[in-house]
Amino acid sequence: MNKLRSAKFMPKAIGELIPTVIQQATHKHRAIHELQRKWPRIVGKELARHTRPVSLRKGTLCVHADDPGANFALSLEKPKAIERLNASGGLQIEEMVIRAGE
Repeated sequence: MNKLRSAKFMPKAIGELIPTVIQQATHKHRAIHELQRKWPRIVGKELARHTRPVSLRKGTLCVHADDPGANFALSLEKPKAIERLNASGGLQIEEMVIRAGE
Protein backbone atom coordinates (compact mmCIF):
# COMPACT_ATOMS: atom_id res chain seq x y z
CA MET A 1 0.00 0.00 0.00
CA ASN A 2 1.27 3.44 -0.91
CA LYS A 3 2.23 5.50 2.17
CA LEU A 4 0.37 8.50 0.82
CA ARG A 5 -2.83 6.49 0.88
CA SER A 6 -2.46 5.19 4.42
CA ALA A 7 -4.96 6.51 6.99
CA LYS A 8 -2.26 8.66 8.59
CA PHE A 9 -1.77 10.66 5.40
CA MET A 10 -5.33 10.82 4.11
CA PRO A 11 -6.63 14.36 3.73
CA LYS A 12 -9.30 15.38 6.19
CA ALA A 13 -12.37 17.46 5.64
CA ILE A 14 -12.02 21.03 6.86
CA GLY A 15 -14.87 20.43 9.31
CA GLU A 16 -12.77 17.79 11.05
CA LEU A 17 -9.82 20.17 11.45
CA ILE A 18 -11.65 23.24 12.75
CA PRO A 19 -12.24 22.05 16.35
CA THR A 20 -8.54 21.22 16.79
CA VAL A 21 -7.43 24.56 15.35
CA ILE A 22 -9.86 26.48 17.58
CA GLN A 23 -8.70 24.55 20.65
CA GLN A 24 -5.04 25.30 19.88
CA ALA A 25 -5.71 29.00 19.23
CA THR A 26 -7.79 29.31 22.40
CA HIS A 27 -5.04 27.73 24.49
CA LYS A 28 -2.38 29.97 22.93
CA HIS A 29 -4.39 33.16 23.37
CA ARG A 30 -5.52 32.24 26.87
CA ALA A 31 -1.89 32.00 27.99
CA ILE A 32 -0.90 35.43 26.63
CA HIS A 33 -4.13 36.99 27.93
CA GLU A 34 -3.39 35.61 31.39
CA LEU A 35 0.15 37.04 31.20
CA GLN A 36 -1.19 40.44 30.19
CA ARG A 37 -3.63 40.37 33.11
CA LYS A 38 -0.84 39.54 35.60
CA TRP A 39 1.71 41.89 34.02
CA PRO A 40 1.23 44.96 36.31
CA ARG A 41 1.70 42.77 39.40
CA ILE A 42 4.79 41.14 37.87
CA VAL A 43 6.68 44.26 36.74
CA GLY A 44 4.88 47.04 38.61
CA LYS A 45 2.23 49.47 37.41
CA GLU A 46 4.61 52.10 36.02
CA LEU A 47 6.63 49.67 33.91
CA ALA A 48 3.44 47.88 32.84
CA ARG A 49 2.16 51.17 31.36
CA HIS A 50 5.05 51.14 28.89
CA THR A 51 5.48 47.42 28.23
CA ARG A 52 3.18 44.65 27.05
CA PRO A 53 3.63 40.89 26.64
CA VAL A 54 2.64 40.08 23.04
CA SER A 55 3.59 36.46 22.39
CA LEU A 56 4.77 33.30 24.07
CA ARG A 57 6.41 30.58 22.01
CA LYS A 58 8.40 27.61 23.24
CA GLY A 59 9.26 29.19 26.57
CA THR A 60 10.21 32.58 25.12
CA LEU A 61 8.10 35.59 26.04
CA CYS A 62 8.21 38.55 23.65
CA VAL A 63 7.44 41.91 25.23
CA HIS A 64 6.99 45.24 23.44
CA ALA A 65 8.32 48.38 25.12
CA ASP A 66 7.01 51.75 23.94
CA ASP A 67 10.19 53.71 24.70
CA PRO A 68 13.92 53.08 25.21
CA GLY A 69 13.73 53.85 28.94
CA ALA A 70 11.09 51.18 29.50
CA ASN A 71 13.12 48.75 27.40
CA PHE A 72 16.18 49.39 29.56
CA ALA A 73 14.24 49.23 32.84
CA LEU A 74 12.60 45.93 31.88
CA SER A 75 15.94 44.49 30.79
CA LEU A 76 17.23 45.18 34.32
CA GLU A 77 14.14 43.53 35.83
CA LYS A 78 14.14 40.59 33.41
CA PRO A 79 15.52 37.86 35.74
CA LYS A 80 13.16 38.81 38.57
CA ALA A 81 10.20 39.17 36.19
CA ILE A 82 10.81 35.69 34.74
CA GLU A 83 11.08 34.29 38.26
CA ARG A 84 7.80 35.95 39.28
CA LEU A 85 6.02 34.80 36.12
CA ASN A 86 7.08 31.21 36.66
CA ALA A 87 6.12 31.39 40.34
CA SER A 88 2.66 32.68 39.42
CA GLY A 89 1.90 29.22 38.02
CA GLY A 90 0.94 27.53 34.81
CA LEU A 91 3.84 28.58 32.59
CA GLN A 92 7.53 27.87 32.26
CA ILE A 93 9.22 30.92 30.76
CA GLU A 94 12.90 30.47 30.01
CA GLU A 95 13.66 33.70 28.14
CA MET A 96 12.20 37.15 27.65
CA VAL A 97 12.87 39.14 24.48
CA ILE A 98 12.17 42.88 24.66
CA ARG A 99 11.44 44.73 21.43
CA ALA A 100 10.46 48.24 20.50
CA GLY A 101 6.74 48.30 19.88
CA GLU A 102 3.48 49.93 20.79
